[in-house]
Amino acid sequence: MEASIKMPKYEAYRDSGVDWLGDIPASWSLLANKHIFRLKKNQVGKRSNEYDLLSLTLKGVIKRDMENPEGKFPAEFDTYQEVQCGDFVFCLFDVEETPRTVGLSPFNGMITGAYTVFEPNDNFDNRFLYYFYLNLDAKKRLKPLYRGLRNTIPKDSFLSFKTFVPPREQQTLIANFLDKKTTQIDEAIAIKEQQIALLKERKQIIIQKAVTQGLDPNVPTKDSGVDWIGKIPAHWEVRRSKFLFAQRKERAWKDDVQLSATQAYGVIPQDQYEELTGKRVVKIQFHLDKRKHVEKDDL
Repeated sequence: MEASIKMPKYEAYRDSGVDWLGDIPASWSLLANKHIFRLKKNQVGKRSNEYDLLSLTLKGVIKRDMENPEGKFPAEFDTYQEVQCGDFVFCLFDVEETPRTVGLSPFNGMITGAYTVFEPNDNFDNRFLYYFYLNLDAKKRLKPLYRGLRNTIPKDSFLSFKTFVPPREQQTLIANFLDKKTTQIDEAIAIKEQQIALLKERKQIIIQKAVTQGLDPNVPTKDSGVDWIGKIPAHWEVRRSKFLFAQRKERAWKDDVQLSATQAYGVIPQDQYEELTGKRVVKIQFHLDKRKHVEKDDL
């Protein structure tokens, strides 16, 4: 993959009027979504058995496995709506909490009527529009449109929202560029993830071997009596855990830091967990008198 990505310069730029965006090419238009998208609401009715069931996920719009279903399904799908390949699926409610609020469907199928389905007009490249709204979704840039406790974006507000749109040929060039670059990055990520998985497996093997067989491969061994452990060094003892640990029953001190026990990072302060994961932790402010004190190196 190229070490750097060089983007061509346009002849002239102008202020977009949006703080986070800055300048945009002067040839780009600012269009309300009502000129870009057409709202669709075609319910499948009694023909639901003729459609594949679709879902909007972090990986985009996917087909649900009906032969080995996971999750809840309604008794009937009459109110589900038709989706065509190339349609946009937007989740315009609970926008702040929903991991992904936009999807470009690569399939024909049906999806719950809770979502909003749009069809782009002919003079727009749907891939460019998808990347545009994927970028907005990553930073929740549509927050000014939220209404009510459930952070809902009314359809009228969405259709009035203005999108920065290049000429059609530039849309396609940008979409082609992003298709290529994101594919290269995804391939690199897949290779790294495979390497990480192998390293984690190797790490676990090293740990298990060390704690169940010791460091000397030539030491005499005996049967541990545990199938998954097998043989252990002959001079090792077997003891009950109650002789190894003493339970700490001391109540939390006034100035104790609240800790979180995590799979990925071990036992860490809750504030540090938020920094590492970007996930907000609700701090417990009641029954603190029932929490236990923890010392360094406690298990």
